[in-house]
Amino acid sequence: MKFTKNVFVVVMMVMVTGISSYAADKKSDKIEVLSKDAVLLTIDAEVENINYETREVTLKDSEGKTVKITVEMSAGKLENVKKGDLVAIEYLESVEISLVSSDKLKAGVVGGAAVETSDPEKKPAKVKVAQVNVILTIEKIDLKNELVTLKDAQGNTETVKARNPENLKKGKVGDKVIITVTKAIGYKVTKKQ
Repeated sequence: MKFTKNVFVVVMMVMVTGISSYAADKKSDKIEVLSKDAVLLTIDAEVENINYETREVTLKDSEGKTVKITVEMSAGKLENVKKGDLVAIEYLESVEISLVSSDKLKAGVVGGAAVETSDPEKKPAKVKVAQVNVILTIEKIDLKNELVTLKDAQGNTETVKARNPENLKKGKVGDKVIITVTKAIGYKVTKKQ
């Protein structure tokens, strides 16, 4: 299986368990996704040097720039990595904003994380995913000025300009806005071809 697929499988597991656990309890509530943005950054580097005692690895990218990283024990056997091996690093960040018509859902913050590592006997590989859901309550909608005022669980409010003013027409005072931020980073080591 390709590395990118592994990252996305873990991300999807975290996202589905986070949102579906809410959806399972609130089947009658309507959830509408207002926006979704995601960025995927891929970096390929070659192992330039390895200090097996300190687990410090020097990587060199295609432009000749080097960086030193310390490989965690949980990532796998560093002894399986040799100078010249290739390291693929992927970073994914996504933000999703949803509207929920619910008087039962409370403002607050819910988070979760998942980690998947390679077989300890193989070359190091690891995927780490974290997700945070921030639930806010709509306090005021100003269609003329394209503004919405949101309130958090502590009662703090903030007024923001809508990126898409049409979305303001979809909600009403008292509805909830769920902002879901997902971050994932993964890497794997392969032999040079």
